[in-house]
Amino acid sequence: MIQKANELYPGVSFEVADMRAMRFPDGYFSGVLALYSIIHFDYQTINDVFTEINRVLIGRGGFLLSFHLGNEVMTRHEFLGEAVTIDLHLLQVEQIRQLLVTNGFNVIEIIERYPNPEIEYPSKRAYLLATKL
Repeated sequence: MIQKANELYPGVSFEVADMRAMRFPDGYFSGVLALYSIIHFDYQTINDVFTEINRVLIGRGGFLLSFHLGNEVMTRHEFLGEAVTIDLHLLQVEQIRQLLVTNGFNVIEIIERYPNPEIEYPSKRAYLLATKL
């Protein structure tokens, strides 16, 4: 997938990393995009993730993230026709906002939206835009 993206967008670097322990030096990225990726973690691990993202961002670097809203953990045993065992955490906006602030981010905007019931899982979603202080 990354090879294909590099062919389509020459000169643009795409990286995949473990959000909990990235191999990049401090201040390496100007922005981080995390769409529906923190749903795989509990709040303590999300705190660790935000600490690591803060570390790899430059000063005032941007961080855009999204997640499903709720207060439960769902376990799935199938995804896209493949057998898996995966826990998906539905999260609370205020707890995520507080973890961002605690980890040195300024939350710029929060948007919540309802799903498109014809094509999406029927949960409300949140999008947060923050910058590193």
